[in-house]
Amino acid sequence: MEAASTKNRVLTKNQFLERRLLSPPSSNVKPIGAHLNEATREVPLWGQVNRFAPAKTVLRILGNELDEVCQSRIELKKFSSLIANSGPLIRARLEEAEKRGKLRRGQQLSAGFPKQEPNSQKRFITQYVGRLRAIDNRVEGIQGDLAFVDIEEETDGSVMIGITDQGLRFARMESPMIDKAILQNQAVTNPFCDEEVTFLVDHLREIRPGEFDFLSFVMQAIASGSDTPALVKDDVQRFLKQKHEAGVKIANEVTDSVVRTMTAGATSKLTELGCITITRVGRKSTYSASGRSNLLRRVERE
Repeated sequence: MEAASTKNRVLTKNQFLERRLLSPPSSNVKPIGAHLNEATREVPLWGQVNRFAPAKTVLRILGNELDEVCQSRIELKKFSSLIANSGPLIRARLEEAEKRGKLRRGQQLSAGFPKQEPNSQKRFITQYVGRLRAIDNRVEGIQGDLAFVDIEEETDGSVMIGITDQGLRFARMESPMIDKAILQNQAVTNPFCDEEVTFLVDHLREIRPGEFDFLSFVMQAIASGSDTPALVKDDVQRFLKQKHEAGVKIANEVTDSVVRTMTAGATSKLTELGCITITRVGRKSTYSASGRSNLLRRVERE
């Protein structure tokens, strides 16, 4: 563990790339089992976590760190320190790719990644690495929500993180954002390839059906004519109130703030997945279904 600690000191951009932290993890990495939280399966993910792509970069780094130390788990605190250092370097690299690709607002690859600022880095770790909640040992953050990692406290009090089979599978898939934009300095317009999107949608349907249903609902609302932010917000409000009345609660109350956060999160993720397109004319935005929208067709669950 000491060797890993030494390597987790502050990295420059060149050192970060040279360490190949974002390469697909090797076959030597051994996945662990996940502890699923059945109580939250039907609940949509909180809207402030409005991108999936940052989670993949964390999974790649985790897989390579596990390979480096030849263990199934590593210390969460040290890993979080590495991610806090790496996040701004990844953001800077993606901002360079955005300029080359002339990406507009809403298409940014760097969205969700932290700036070189402590609060931004802390937010990123909380949302995209995760932590162990003391009250019930639930793994908080999108990685735990999607069962991509598992975090446990050992008998000696140390908190350890490992990657699950599904997390490792996702990490190994080819990534336009990582393999081309970050590692090869190429212009990229879509963060995910078709294989990644299909995997994510199928994974949501199985592990987090509440999120799948919510994204599917918003997708179909847009396809049916709710093509402005105001119309989508009205639809989301009705959806959340119906769920709330049925006992599926995203918050204590369905306030306007909650609705705005969930609407923004859904449209951001749908854009990232390539399921909708946002067109902006001046300050007005309109939504339309795009190529991958058919992946989110809702079907009746048995």
